[in-house]
Amino acid sequence: MWLQRDGPSVFQAPSPCGWRTRAKLAVGRSSLGTPAIGLFEESTHAIIPIDGCAAHHPAIDAAVRQLRSVLNSLNGTVKLFDHTSQTPWKNRVAALRYIQLTVERSTGQVQLVLVWNGSQGSGQSSLDTLLERLWPCPAERHPAGDRSPRLWHSIWVHWRDVNAQLKSAIFSKQSHAWQQMRPPLHAHAAVQEVINGLTFSFGPSSFRQANLDVFERILEDMKAALVSVIPKTGAAAGMPLRLLELYSGVGVIGLSLAHAALASGLCPGGVRLCSSDENPNCEEPFNQSAQTVFPWLQLEGVQVATRAPNDVSIEYIAASAEEALHHVLDDASEPVDVVLLDPPRRGFARRRDHRGLVGGDAIATSLRQHVSIR
Repeated sequence: MWLQRDGPSVFQAPSPCGWRTRAKLAVGRSSLGTPAIGLFEESTHAIIPIDGCAAHHPAIDAAVRQLRSVLNSLNGTVKLFDHTSQTPWKNRVAALRYIQLTVERSTGQVQLVLVWNGSQGSGQSSLDTLLERLWPCPAERHPAGDRSPRLWHSIWVHWRDVNAQLKSAIFSKQSHAWQQMRPPLHAHAAVQEVINGLTFSFGPSSFRQANLDVFERILEDMKAALVSVIPKTGAAAGMPLRLLELYSGVGVIGLSLAHAALASGLCPGGVRLCSSDENPNCEEPFNQSAQTVFPWLQLEGVQVATRAPNDVSIEYIAASAEEALHHVLDDASEPVDVVLLDPPRRGFARRRDHRGLVGGDAIATSLRQHVSIR
C-alpha cells in the first residue's frame, strides 16, 4: 500500500540563534601562526575562525574558546594539521586535525572529539598533554570540593589513519578508530537527549540532527502521520504493526514511532520494529535508547526481545539498507506495514521534488516490487 501525503514544506525554528548543538570544525594555524579553529574559507583550506557564530549553542563557543586557550598555552607542544598543503592526504604528521562538539542540552556540557591525524598511539605524548590540560586526571565528573559545572561531558579521540582514499573526509570508516579518553572507561559516555519526552543516547560517531528543536517538530508530524494510517494496515485486524527503519542511526525516529503507535491504542496485536544502519557504532546507543523508551525490554544480543508477545518487539541489524531489506522483506510470513527512510530517497518522491535528494532509486524499486509489503 503506497500513500501520498503532503507535510509542511518548512518547519520553523523557535529561534534563529543558538540552535546548533553539534559542530564539526577544522583545526590548524592562522596566517599569524596561532591556533585557528573554524571553517574553511570558500574554495580554500584557509581556516576562518567563527567565534560568536549566532547559530551555535553558547556551549560550543565556550568549548572553542577553552580549547584554543589550551592550545595557545602549550606553545606548539601539540602539532596542528596543515590543511593548506598540496597533498594533505599524504601528511603523516601526528597532529590535531578537526574537532567535533556535541552539546547535551539538559546539562550544557560538551562532548569533545579530537580528530587525530595518524594511527592509534601516534603522537601519544603530546595528546596526553592536551588531555591533561583539558581535563586533569583523575578524570571525575565533579572532583571533591569542585561545585562548578564542568564544561566537558566527555572527551574522545578519533584516530584518523592516513589513507589516500579518505581524501578530505573528516572521519575514517573504522569502527575501532573511536577511543573514549575522559571519563574512564567504566562507563560509555553517551550524550543523553530528551526528544518529545523520550530519552535517547548518542555516541560520538552516531548521526544526530544539529537542530533538535526543529527535529522534534518534524517528529511530531511523523507520529501524527503514522497514527492516521494505522487503521489502513493489518493492525486494524489485530495483526502486529510492522515497521522497517532503514538508515536508522541510533533509532530516534523508529523508536519514537513505535512508542507512538503503542500509545495510540490502535495496535492490539502490538508493534514490531526492525531498525538497521551500516554504522556498527550505532548498535550500543540504539539498545540503550530502546531500553529507556521501553523499560521492560530484555536485551538478547543484537535483538531486543519482550516479555509480552503482544506488546512490542525490537530488532537492530548492523547492516546496509540492501542487506536489511533482504533480511526483513524475504520473510513473507510477516508483511511490512510502514517503511521509514531518513534522509528521504529520490525514488520515493514525486519527480518535481527530486532536487537535492540523495539516491535510492534501486531501494525504492525493490520495495515497490516486493510482495511482502501490504
